[in-house]
Amino acid sequence: MKNVDCEIYLNNFIQFFKNNPQDLSNLIGKADSEDFFSEVKKQVYFNLKKGDELELTQKQLVDIIVRLNNESTITVEKKFETFLETPFGIIGLN
Repeated sequence: MKNVDCEIYLNNFIQFFKNNPQDLSNLIGKADSEDFFSEVKKQVYFNLKKGDELELTQKQLVDIIVRLNNESTITVEKKFETFLETPFGIIGLN
């Protein structure tokens, strides 16, 4: 059963990435965008069922992306002591 709040959130989420395809590509890597949106929808409705916020957490997004990219582990290389290089880009540790 569809929920109006979920559908509004999903439509806005998808529309943002349709308007910003490079951001989507940077976020999901080699994963298929339709698979990504499908997984996001499943997670949003799962959050609703659990009584949590509809908006996905950063961890939930990362879990979806890792799963879709078939990455069981993410290797992290040390760079410049305060930065980590990951498959998703360089992360500052300040």
